[in-house]
Amino acid sequence: MISAGLFSNCAARPALSAACWPWDSLVGFYLTVCPFVAGNPQLLVAAFFVSAVLQLLIAVSMIVLVLEEARRFSQKAEEDLQTATVEKDRLATKVSLAEERYRTLFQQAQEELWWSTRRI
Repeated sequence: MISAGLFSNCAARPALSAACWPWDSLVGFYLTVCPFVAGNPQLLVAAFFVSAVLQLLIAVSMIVLVLEEARRFSQKAEEDLQTATVEKDRLATKVSLAEERYRTLFQQAQEELWWSTRRI
């Protein structure tokens, strides 16, 4: 059950498959050996210890995977923010240039300019 869950998680993320397959192999090995050590109490204790260590390693690796995903998300958000800031600055420059152009057009006009708000 644990092995199938890890395998499905690794299959969903192909880049992580290389990191997940050793854990699947170890869990499968433990499940294969378990019936043979059930008769010997000392081997059973060792098997339980090995399973606890495997579970801890799997838990730590999953925490690392979640932290790596959060780091990637944070980097992407930072890049998006930087891109938006550059775009905002570019648009602000474009607006100020347009304002200056129309301001000089109206200041240098030879004829009188006026706006009418009368409705027909």
